[in-house]
Amino acid sequence: MDNSLVPPSQGELLLLFPIEHLGTDRSRYTFAWIRPLLDQARKSRGLEYDDLPALGHATRSQDLDAAFPSNEVTIRPLWRVIVSHHFARVCQQWFVAAVESLISVIPAVCMWKLLLALENPASLDPTAVWLWVISLALSKILRVGLENWLEWISFAMFAMPVRSQLSAAIFAKSLRMVTVQADTSELHPAKEELSDDGGESEPLLAQKTDDPKMQAEDEEPADTAAKGIINLLGVDVQRVSDFCGYNQDLFRGVVKVAIAAGFLVKLLGWWRYLHLAVILVKSMLTLV
Repeated sequence: MDNSLVPPSQGELLLLFPIEHLGTDRSRYTFAWIRPLLDQARKSRGLEYDDLPALGHATRSQDLDAAFPSNEVTIRPLWRVIVSHHFARVCQQWFVAAVESLISVIPAVCMWKLLLALENPASLDPTAVWLWVISLALSKILRVGLENWLEWISFAMFAMPVRSQLSAAIFAKSLRMVTVQADTSELHPAKEELSDDGGESEPLLAQKTDDPKMQAEDEEPADTAAKGIINLLGVDVQRVSDFCGYNQDLFRGVVKVAIAAGFLVKLLGWWRYLHLAVILVKSMLTLV
């Protein structure tokens, strides 16, 4: 039987594609693909390691470390290497953040139009009122969905792979450092000295290791390197990963401020808006 005709198993597919890509588009965008795992956890009141799905190529540390250009970190800043390597993910994150910022204004606009329609009961149009009410409900539902999808893109698809890549790169470099230290220690064999009575004394290496002060001096570089690796894995990598997840808040803030400024110009007019801008600049200059 030709093995090429045998369909791949689910485990083999998970090694190529994430579990959320094996279902329908509806289950992917509504996060319904995780329902079987949650149902199993509720029935068995817990999950074992074997119950978890296999990681795909986009989240496995081995594949991420092989694809990450760690040699470029010594040439370019780390943030440039991360952005260039995950450029498509950054563009997707910022695009969804921009759309979510625009959608977040629609509920306020719908409420504003609804209040304007209710101010004049004589000329009240029930169809227009219900239209704004339905638009308000749909815009809120769409905003919640975009917020959840933005969180998934920012952390599950961007922050966590970056953390895995940096952790794998640091771990691989630490292993190479241990190998180099072991090789250099083998290049310096123990030397022997003649004792006062003409016999051979113990090797100098053995004499050094018997001295507590010499042992402390030998162990100090290793302890310093170990502490540096722990700080990199526990603090620095976590901070870089958090920034990859939360950087979209800065972009969303700029977009929302621009939209709010546009609404102020439309409601108050350019002259009043410039008056507020002058007051703001004057207050800032007085603080300086």
